[in-house]
Amino acid sequence: MSKREELLARHAHRLQQMLVGHQQEITDLIAAQQLELAELMIHEDDPQRALDVLNIVKAPLQYEVKNGNPQLADTQDAKCLVHVIDRTMEHITKKYRM
Repeated sequence: MSKREELLARHAHRLQQMLVGHQQEITDLIAAQQLELAELMIHEDDPQRALDVLNIVKAPLQYEVKNGNPQLADTQDAKCLVHVIDRTMEHITKKYRM
């Protein structure tokens, strides 16, 4: 492999790593925003609506947990987020006696 090919391969690898990292940051940000919205909805809407939203948020994360590669950070993060959502739903259910 020539030096030019090595340099291009290194650059391609670095760009790929950056893309994956940014994709994960965006996914995490969206999940956090959806949880914040659910918390806000508890005060403005019926608690059942917040639970419905959390179920919608949880569905793609559960899919990733069930079908993703358990060695990947995305799958591990999804598992943690599902756990957080479950705890949030449990808290809402207990607090509002649903």
